[in-house]
Amino acid sequence: MRYPSVGRCIYCGSTEGLTDEHIIPEGLHGPWVLPKSSCETCSVETGRFEQRVLRGPLWPPKTELGLKTKRPRERPQGFPLTVVRNGKRVRENVPVGSNLPSVILPLFGKPGFLTPSTPLNSIEITGWYVGHISRTPEQVKQELGAEGVWIETNYPVIDFARMLAKIAYSYAVAQRGLDHVIAPLVLPGILGKGNDLGQWVGCASDAKPHPDPEALHGLQMHTKGDYIAVAIQLFTFQPTPIYTVFVSRGHRA
Repeated sequence: MRYPSVGRCIYCGSTEGLTDEHIIPEGLHGPWVLPKSSCETCSVETGRFEQRVLRGPLWPPKTELGLKTKRPRERPQGFPLTVVRNGKRVRENVPVGSNLPSVILPLFGKPGFLTPSTPLNSIEITGWYVGHISRTPEQVKQELGAEGVWIETNYPVIDFARMLAKIAYSYAVAQRGLDHVIAPLVLPGILGKGNDLGQWVGCASDAKPHPDPEALHGLQMHTKGDYIAVAIQLFTFQPTPIYTVFVSRGHRA
């Protein structure tokens, strides 16, 4: 879905060199687009943290699902997997067709501002969601002739939180219009100029995104008091966590 053109950068207000903004990254098969709404400088900044997530922990499920990539020649032929053989753990590069492609997502606590004792610059991780695609660990163990398999990844949690904030903010702008989203709370964190994203990003949703058979992910905007909030569910074909992002403390109807 393409929304009406914004005509200026939703992050800095520039009207020069505007590009389309994919609300959910194009590499995650996001169908919602804000035309001419991000300048080149801000597009580079948001693209950096998105790529650290897409080329990091979400690369195996992206590859397994055949999601779009701007550099198809760089699509990996395999991914590292920790395999137990003869009681020893070894790190192997296992081909895509034999690997254990999994959706791995952090489980967050409530957004910090809902719990006044939460430090300003922290984001609480309460656990991890792991959902396997196509093959189970038992199937992979049997195919590899292994005693056990482990997925190990260095998760860019802050980059992931920035991506959630960017998704929520751009979706709120698409739904309400830029002039109706007043003093966005997440904007400094999106641009890397603030360290308080944990105050506004978490798992505290009381609004489940509406299912969309055409989309791989779900979004739902709602208001909570004076706040604009957006519920996000990635990879809705699995029981993945629902994230809530409080985008703005004020809004115009």
